[in-house]
Amino acid sequence: MHFYPHNIGDHVKDTRHLTLLEEGAYRRLLDHYYTIEKALPLDEADLCRKLLARSDDERKAVGVVLREFFVQTESGWWHKRCEEEIAAGNKRRQQSRENGKKGGRPRKSVPPPELPGGDGRPDTGNPDETQRVIGGLALGSGSRPGDGLESAQVEGLPPCPHERLVEIYHDRMPLNPRIKVLDDGRRKLLAARWKQAARLDVPPFGYHTMQQGLDAWHTFFEICSESDFLTGQAPPSEPGRPPFVASLDFLISPDGFRKCVENHYHRE
Repeated sequence: MHFYPHNIGDHVKDTRHLTLLEEGAYRRLLDHYYTIEKALPLDEADLCRKLLARSDDERKAVGVVLREFFVQTESGWWHKRCEEEIAAGNKRRQQSRENGKKGGRPRKSVPPPELPGGDGRPDTGNPDETQRVIGGLALGSGSRPGDGLESAQVEGLPPCPHERLVEIYHDRMPLNPRIKVLDDGRRKLLAARWKQAARLDVPPFGYHTMQQGLDAWHTFFEICSESDFLTGQAPPSEPGRPPFVASLDFLISPDGFRKCVENHYHRE
């Protein structure tokens, strides 16, 4: 998981007796638990190394917190709330993933509008409201297709978490090229797709909160990772040529994103 809810009131109530060092250790333990999505390893020395707990006081704080807030089991240090949040997040992603593979929810049928009498216009059966398109941009009403950066701001939508989206891409698509330079061009494309995806009525997208958005992109990259074509597992189009491997730039380009959402690369 790359995002989890943090109830400040509950946290303060449960940890007000901890020292600043112990509370810091607790937060790092929670972060690591949600990152690996399973009980923490029993080897405390290894766990302290991963948490960067190096001094005697830091390692002692880790041990104190483990024994107070976690349950030692055969499989590791177990935490009830963490397990509940991980299960809930997996359930949401699985549902979105299943819907996404089906091509999304069916669109609502819009009845043709009644035309005012006597205006001489032919009855085309087209609704007055512009048809929703996958790119989220209405064409034919004075707009024109471009690079997809014209996305309107979604009311209440959190700003694009550029670094987190790159982390999810790396995590879900390990066979694909890694991003080493997150420059302004990539940030603009990520922000445009973040806004565009929030407005889509196509699973796994259509979101209003940070958690919903991160879950949706987690599912999107996971579905992309199952495509032989996108991950370079499909034979090349011509003998002697290297197979195509999708980069993040391709996946967040207007055309590449549209084709992925429409399942162009998951044909069996």
